Amino acid sequence: MDRLGTSWGTVRLLSMTTSTQQEARTLIDADEPRPFAVIAETQSSGRGRLDRVWVAPPSSSILMSVALPRTAHSAALPLHVGVAVASAVRTITAEVRLKWPNDLVVERPGGLRKLGGIIAEVHADAVIVGIGLNVDMIDDELPTADAISLRQLGIAVSREALVAAILDALAGLRSDAPLDRYRELCVTIGEIVEVSRIGSEPLRGRVTGVDASGALLFTSDHAVQSITAGDVHHVRPGRAE
Repeated sequence: MDRLGTSWGTVRLLSMTTSTQQEARTLIDADEPRPFAVIAETQSSGRGRLDRVWVAPPSSSILMSVALPRTAHSAALPLHVGVAVASAVRTITAEVRLKWPNDLVVERPGGLRKLGGIIAEVHADAVIVGIGLNVDMIDDELPTADAISLRQLGIAVSREALVAAILDALAGLRSDAPLDRYRELCVTIGEIVEVSRIGSEPLRGRVTGVDASGALLFTSDHAVQSITAGDVHHVRPGRAE
């Protein structure tokens, strides 16, 4: 990945790193102006949500972290990023949807398959959003049986062009915007789910919506509950988690 044609400001391209998230933290500590993006061909210690390991062969995926200014509306920012990334990918395949909070998924025989994921963390006065997207992986290169790549969907795409499209979509991001588009793309709304939370018993119920802050709303034991963090499992055979 040598050059990117994009309206984004500062973009750092790395052949290898431990983690684009860590690179972003280091740059923030060095007062790098926000927003900026860090993109790597490969990383040795990548991770996804809930500290899961994110493994990808060199030059097979999009591995990127973007540092965005922290605002009063940052709680919903990861969901808006999910919409921006999904919208960029949907220009080449309309199958892509979002599983709460912001996994990129496609529906295949047997259930959902994960195409990519997004994590977010606050560091100093910024929100660092990590984006991983499976592009050119084949069967034995995927991290889990529930993952899928654009190549497996029969789509050949330039990673440079796709990164540029994602960054252009992020350039117009507003964290205070309504979540209407997110709700349209979210496959979790209407599903029966089980929510696992650290230190608490799992909750099960039917998802009724997503509120203005991005929290998941679902009905359990005839009461509406709100979840801001947790591991959501769709309670359907073959669903990818």
